[in-house]
Amino acid sequence: MANEHTAHVHGEAELTLAVESNKLLINFLTPADSLLGFEHKAETADQIKKIEDVRVKLSQIDTILTLSKMECELSNNENNLNTLLAKESHLTLDEHKHEHHDHVEHTELSFSYTLMCEKLSEVNTATINLFEQFEEIKKIRTLWISEKGQGAVTLTPNNNRLKWK
Repeated sequence: MANEHTAHVHGEAELTLAVESNKLLINFLTPADSLLGFEHKAETADQIKKIEDVRVKLSQIDTILTLSKMECELSNNENNLNTLLAKESHLTLDEHKHEHHDHVEHTELSFSYTLMCEKLSEVNTATINLFEQFEEIKKIRTLWISEKGQGAVTLTPNNNRLKWK
């Protein structure tokens, strides 16, 4: 599943779905700020807790989407949240503060899922739940591909139903 990355825009995300027989591959990409409220390495206990809370929330596929009348088993779940967990640094506090003022970090978070679903070919709609879970997300550019076709749509909190062929 190729991912053509677009510009980093806070409040926007990308969602890609690929339907292959009874397998649904999902990739979710968003600026870290849209989920966490920051994009730098975690510096406080509260920021580390926020990362862990997001990790737990996004480990549940229902946080991403709901497939109508479908039971699926999550067979794979990967993310890059660990990139925001700080390693021990030898910088002093003053050097660390100075370093953050010298550049702006733009961290993208990526979440990938593989679902195995019986009779997936009978389903062609999903409700995208990300807007309810993360209020900072205002727009999701969604791409889908199946054995019957492909398409793209921009979803919003008021238009969160995805339909594919």
